[in-house]
Amino acid sequence: MRLVLFLIFCGLVTVKSFRTDPIWLLLFLVFIYFLNPEIYVWGINDFRIVYILNITLIACVFYHYKKINVLEDKHSILMVLLLSSFYLSAFMAQVDNQAAFSYAGIFLKLYIFWLMLKNILKHDIENIELFYWCCLISITMLSLWGVQQYLLGNIRLENFGGGQIAGSNQIASAFIWALPIAYYKIISETKTKKIISIGCLIILLAGIVCSESRQAFVALIFYLVYIVITSRSKTKLLFIGIVFVFVALPFVSQDYFNRMETIGSYNEDASATGRIDMWKVAIRVFQDYPIVGVGGRNFYLIAPQYSHLGEHVRVTHNTYFQILTAEGLIGFIIFLVLIFVTFFNTGRINHNFSPPLANNRVYYLSMTAQLSLIGVLICCMFQNKAEHEFLYWSSAISAALTSLTDRKSGVNEEINI
Repeated sequence: MRLVLFLIFCGLVTVKSFRTDPIWLLLFLVFIYFLNPEIYVWGINDFRIVYILNITLIACVFYHYKKINVLEDKHSILMVLLLSSFYLSAFMAQVDNQAAFSYAGIFLKLYIFWLMLKNILKHDIENIELFYWCCLISITMLSLWGVQQYLLGNIRLENFGGGQIAGSNQIASAFIWALPIAYYKIISETKTKKIISIGCLIILLAGIVCSESRQAFVALIFYLVYIVITSRSKTKLLFIGIVFVFVALPFVSQDYFNRMETIGSYNEDASATGRIDMWKVAIRVFQDYPIVGVGGRNFYLIAPQYSHLGEHVRVTHNTYFQILTAEGLIGFIIFLVLIFVTFFNTGRINHNFSPPLANNRVYYLSMTAQLSLIGVLICCMFQNKAEHEFLYWSSAISAALTSLTDRKSGVNEEINI
C-alpha cells in the first residue's frame, strides 16, 4: 500500500511538473536522494524509481525549454571535462576496467542531474529559493531521523542512511552542507520562516553531535569563526551563543567530547593514523601513475602493493587523494579549476550584491552556496566524495546565479524583488 501511494504521488508530481515547471520533479528527486525511501519505506534494493524519474526530468526539461544548454558557461565546460577525465582514466585503468567504467557511470548520472539542476535554476530565482528550502527540509528530516536512531542506541549513526548518504561521516557532511542554508534563512526570511529555520538549525546541530563526526566538528568550527568575524552584532551574537551553550551542553554526552579531544592527539588514535597511512599510500600510487591515475575503484586493488596494510586499504579517505589516484593530474586540475570558478563567481556576486548596496536576496543565495561548498570541502579532507552529487550542487547554483545576474534584459524583473 505504501508503495502504491508513493507511485501515485510520483505521478502527481510528474503531471504538475509538465504542466507548470520541472522544478517540482527536481525537488522530489532531491528529497529521494537524501531520504532514500525505496529502501527504508518498502525495502526495495534492486530497483529504484529514481532512475525512471531522472529520465522523466530530462523529458520535462526538454518539454519546457525546448533545449538543454550543455556548454554555455565555464562551469558546464569544466563539468564535461571532469566527466571526460573519469572515462579517460577508466579506459586506461591499471587493474579493472569494468569497475572503473562503472564508477565513471556514477559520475555520468551525477553530471546529468547537475545539468538539469543548472538549467532549471537559471530560469527563475524562485527556483533557487525552492531548491534551498527542499534541501534544508530534507536534510533536517534526515537529521531528526538520525537523532532518533542515536536515542535507540545507534551511536555515531553507523549503518544508517543510504546511497551516497551512508555512515556517520557521510551523513554529517550532508548536515554541514545544509547549515549555511538554515543560517542565511534565519537572517533573511520573514518571521514564520525564521522560526522554521531556527528549528532546522537546532536539529541539524543535534544530528552532527549524534554522528560524533570529527570532520564535521572541524567544519563547524570554521562556520563559527566565520560568523564571529563577519557578524555586525557581535555582542548580540555572543549573548545568543552563551545562552545556547548553557542550554545545549547538558544534552551532549561525554562520549562526544572525548571523541573530539582525539583531534588534538591524532597520533594516538587508530582511525586517524590509519587515514594518514592511506594518504601515504595514495601519494606513492600517484607518483607511479601521475597523469590519468589508476582508474576509478582501482585504488584498493593496486594499493596493497604499496602498503604493509595489505587488503585493509580500501579507500583513500580523502577526496583530493581519491581524484589524484583515480583520475591523475588531469582530473585533479579540472576539479580544482571548477572549485576556483565557483568561488570566483560567487565572490563576484557577493561583492556586487552585498547589502545594503544592492539586492540582499541574491547575496544571501550566493553566500549560502559558497559557505556550503567550503564546509563540504573541509569534510572532503577526510572522506571520499568525488562522485557525490551535493559536492557539485554549489557550482550549479553559482552558474545559475551568474546567468541570472549577467542577463542583459529583464534582470530587474527577475532579481530585484
